[in-house]
Amino acid sequence: MEKSGKFKNTKRAAPCFIILMNHAPTVDQEREANALTGCRKMIFPPADLQRLWAAMPPEAACITGFIQPLLDWLRNTAETGDYLLVQGDFGATFFLVNFALKLGLVPVYATSRRETVETVLPDGSVRQERVFRHVRFRKYSG
Repeated sequence: MEKSGKFKNTKRAAPCFIILMNHAPTVDQEREANALTGCRKMIFPPADLQRLWAAMPPEAACITGFIQPLLDWLRNTAETGDYLLVQGDFGATFFLVNFALKLGLVPVYATSRRETVETVLPDGSVRQERVFRHVRFRKYSG
């Protein structure tokens, strides 16, 4: 179950950019995080929590208990005003965004432009290649 309460850490001079998604941020995302938010430090969850986030069990009827370690880590790591880049399983993301808003974090997600290149192969089949280019971060609104 989600616990309420204050953060343990409350002494940072500038906000941090906490990353909770299934891949590392791109160079463009890192640049924008620094320029747009003033964040000078990116924080990633420990490897075990990163694996947990990337492996939400699709067969589970409820994931609240499953993500509790992430909530505990976030509560012990984040400070009010920090940014949280959260993307992943839709239900888990929804839960984390609501949790972040209650704690005074600024949850954001990345938007991208999808570029598709089609190549007709000698046998007549078509190969599609998709390239995702970061465009901007957008705040989740509560």
